[in-house]
Amino acid sequence: MGTRNLDKDKSEAIRMVFQRLCGNDEAVELAFGTLFGTFDDRFFARYAEHRPLRPGFWERRDLLNLYPLLVHVRLFGGSYVDQVDRVVRRYVG
Repeated sequence: MGTRNLDKDKSEAIRMVFQRLCGNDEAVELAFGTLFGTFDDRFFARYAEHRPLRPGFWERRDLLNLYPLLVHVRLFGGSYVDQVDRVVRRYVG
C-alpha cells in the first residue's frame, strides 16, 4: 500500500493501523491506551477529527480493559486486583 492510498482515506488508514497492531478492533486498542494514561484528551480530539469514536466507547472502555487488567493481576497482583474488582462490580453489580 502506497502513501497515496493512505492520504486518500485517512479514517480507513487509522482503522488499518489499529487492526495491524494486535489484530484487535480499534476500540480495544484505544481503550488500552487509556489504561495507563498513554492517550489523553488531545489524542482523542485529534483522532476524532479523522474517525469518530463509535457510540458507547466510553461506557465500554473499562470492560474492554478487563482482560489486560487480569493479565496484570496475574503478573503483578497489587492494585490491579482492586481495579478488576471495580470493573466487575460496575458491569455485574
